[in-house]
Amino acid sequence: MRRRCDVNDIIEGLDTRRRRRVEERAAELIAEETALRRSVEAMGGRLSPVARFPDRPPVELSGIADPE
Repeated sequence: MRRRCDVNDIIEGLDTRRRRRVEERAAELIAEETALRRSVEAMGGRLSPVARFPDRPPVELSGIADPE
């Protein structure tokens, strides 16, 4: 059985140095995603992350790359 886990619970369990690295990397990824989103939108497109599974149709993820 899989247990659901909140990312914040995992981060809180890390020591301060590791937590800072995770938070810094998250900030970098958000900045990269924002730049990519702007580039795609400037070309008239829409950025949307999609999860692909072997035995299911693709699932468009929401709330990840949505602009705030």
